[in-house]
Amino acid sequence: MSLKSVIINIRHNVILGFILFTCLCYSCKQELTFQEKICEKYIGKEIVFPSEDFLINKDCNKTSDESYKLLHIIELTCCSCVEELKAYIEYIKLLKRQKVSFELVGYSSFKETEFSPVLLQYPLYFDFNRNFSYLNSLKNDDITRTFLIKGNKIVAVGNLNNRKFRKSVLLLVNRKS
Repeated sequence: MSLKSVIINIRHNVILGFILFTCLCYSCKQELTFQEKICEKYIGKEIVFPSEDFLINKDCNKTSDESYKLLHIIELTCCSCVEELKAYIEYIKLLKRQKVSFELVGYSSFKETEFSPVLLQYPLYFDFNRNFSYLNSLKNDDITRTFLIKGNKIVAVGNLNNRKFRKSVLLLVNRKS
C-alpha cells in the first residue's frame, strides 16, 4: 500500500468516526417526557392564592418568613389521597426545617365534608367550587398536584408521589438566593 492510500484510508476513518460521534451525541440528547412537558408550561406563571376566608384551620402554624411554599391540591373525600399524604409527613417536616411552608388546597363536591386530622396539621384552604383551579387554569390531573412557589411564581410542578419531583424541590430550596 502506498503512503497516499494510507492517508486517504485514515481520512475516511476520521470522517466516519466524526459522523458516528455526531449521530451518537444527537441520539443521546435527552428529550422532555410527556409529564415534564405538561409541568413545564406552569413554570414562571403567577399563582393567585385563595382568600384567607377559605382557610379552615386559621390557628395552624403559618409563618410569614418562609420564602417558598409547597402547595398541594387534594380531593378531600379521597381516602387514598389522604393516606398518601401521611407517607410524606417526614418529607414535609424536612421542608419545614428548611423554611418551606406546606399548604393544602382541598376540594370536594360535598359542603359537609369532614376533614381528616392529617389535613388539619397544615394550612388548608377549602375550595368547594374549584375556584382555585379555575382561576389559575390548572388541569385536574395527577401530574400537576403539587407546586413549589416562591413569592407568587411557580418554580416547580409535579406530584409528591414522584421521587424525582421531591428531589428537585429539595435542590431548588437548597439553592436559595
